[in-house]
Amino acid sequence: MHNLWLFIHSQWSLSLAVLVVVLLLVCVELIRYQRQEKAVSVLNLVQLLNRNQAMVVDLRDTEIYSGGHIIGAFSWPHVVNANQQIQLDDKKLQLLPDKPIVLVCAKGLLSVKLAPGLRKRGFQVQILAGGMQAWLAAEMPVVKAKVLTKNTKNLITGV
Repeated sequence: MHNLWLFIHSQWSLSLAVLVVVLLLVCVELIRYQRQEKAVSVLNLVQLLNRNQAMVVDLRDTEIYSGGHIIGAFSWPHVVNANQQIQLDDKKLQLLPDKPIVLVCAKGLLSVKLAPGLRKRGFQVQILAGGMQAWLAAEMPVVKAKVLTKNTKNLITGV
């Protein structure tokens, strides 16, 4: 211990630089920890769904959603406008239940951007770690839904 104090005393500038670097690393890790989104694994999401303790909101485009989505997921496409700004539709927000919401996108990136805005509005939000890519990699079931386009509406209504 005596040698350490001698080194610090004789090499005070180097010791100060090491101290600053360590403090900066601690600050960066604290900031990263505070910004970290609450992510759930595929297994945790299955448990939440089986207990009816979460609502899944799928952020992918309607066509991709209809090609395969998590059972019971609510489709909420086009939340990012042309300027890459996230837009939250108040009418859709009113449809969301009081239970926790799990956001799902293709890889989990859009979910991370959207979660803080929903949290600021009072929602309990989590994201599916890895998005649908992780869900499919775990070989979890998906359902397919037909999307009504203008042509299929005309066929149904006869107009």
